Amino acid sequence: MPNGDPNVTPGITAGRAATNVRLPRDMEGFEVVNRLEGEDMILRGVYTIEGYARYSTSTGPRDQWVQLIPYYCKTNRGGNPSSTANATSSTVADVGKLWISATEDDVLIRGDLNRLKVGDTATLQANPKVNDSGYFEWASGTGDNTVYRTIPGASLTYEWTILEGKSVVQLASAAASKTDDAGPGKIGGVNHTFDASVASFKAIGGGAATVQVSMKNAAGVVLATDTYDIVVEKIKAYVTADAEAAYCGDPIGYTVSIDNVAAGVGTVSLNFTVDTANQKLDLATAVTPLSGFTTLSLKWTDLGGGVWKGAVTLMYPGFITSEAPIDIVKIATKAGDKAGVATVEISGLSVTGNVGGNSGYLGSEIIVGQAETEVVVKQPIYSKYDLNHDGKINVLDTNIAVFFYLKSSASPGWDTELFDRATAKEADVNGSGRVDLADLIEILANYCDSYDLFPY
Repeated sequence: MPNGDPNVTPGITAGRAATNVRLPRDMEGFEVVNRLEGEDMILRGVYTIEGYARYSTSTGPRDQWVQLIPYYCKTNRGGNPSSTANATSSTVADVGKLWISATEDDVLIRGDLNRLKVGDTATLQANPKVNDSGYFEWASGTGDNTVYRTIPGASLTYEWTILEGKSVVQLASAAASKTDDAGPGKIGGVNHTFDASVASFKAIGGGAATVQVSMKNAAGVVLATDTYDIVVEKIKAYVTADAEAAYCGDPIGYTVSIDNVAAGVGTVSLNFTVDTANQKLDLATAVTPLSGFTTLSLKWTDLGGGVWKGAVTLMYPGFITSEAPIDIVKIATKAGDKAGVATVEISGLSVTGNVGGNSGYLGSEIIVGQAETEVVVKQPIYSKYDLNHDGKINVLDTNIAVFFYLKSSASPGWDTELFDRATAKEADVNGSGRVDLADLIEILANYCDSYDLFPY
């Protein structure tokens, strides 16, 4: 509700044309007022927003005090407060039709996205923060019927520049446009449009980029600049172990995968190290490409101390894209002969792919650089008939049973090793609680020169 400031000129109460009032976009100078007291009973207990804006007149812009009152408390007896045709007894004719602009020679970039994946496009629009004296002039009418137009020769042009991150984004298109003069919050207000520019930037590589727009007048003088930051997610690489643990002598596998592959990957160069302290490495068979990749080159370097460095470049025919992670290479070793931890570590990564229709480097990062597998010594599982645990069931085991013959669980030393590392309890192979002929017969029935000590 644009009125005169009652604190300065109490007699000014007539409403003014809201279509000619411009509020600062950041609402600087406005405050929220709690009207719990005062003579205006209808506003008691209501929060209002009050402050100075700019009001266009035939003689130029002037300061205008504005009071914004919630619709429910000011006009709730019919009529649409946003309609200029509304003139009920409880409201000023065009209350509510306030158009948001600014009061500085400045330029503003708006964007639909500022965090992209490779291949995505961000659309940015640059337009002026409106300055009354710089772009308006009187056209016709007086008072609330005043009409303004853009000052002839006040045309604006825009120049887009990538300040940082030329390998991250590229300018896909730029075109002149006009600001919208219809709808709340649009630049310029009713009957006013301004020169603007719309540009699109395509994400071509991971990282951060800053783009700038320079707003120039008809003489080519830069009036103002603004910047916009864009972050493009990098291609992520990580290594995982196929299993948490492996027995001595069993194969161990590590898988290297990449994620966030939206634009298309052509080659991946990877450096990795293998510590052979607890695993064995066959250089000829250790690296296997996956998911359609082929090995372009592979080089091994002995770093000493049992550590080997591998440098492999993988190539995909064309460009591979995927919403899901892609396994690109398998690194195979074999668990060593002693208990410990076997490790593989990624130490370098470089990715090329589709950059604006051409091959170029894509931003990448290693998010999980090391994987490990626990090497476990496999424990033999002895047959209950192999009483001396030598891997055979023969006369030596029957001799142990004969030694403990007729011993029972009540006998002293029942569970004590008294002969050839065996106990009477172990000689009781049928678990009857007594070593007798039945145990000897059962041992003889399982006679063998050897059996599998590692059945699992």
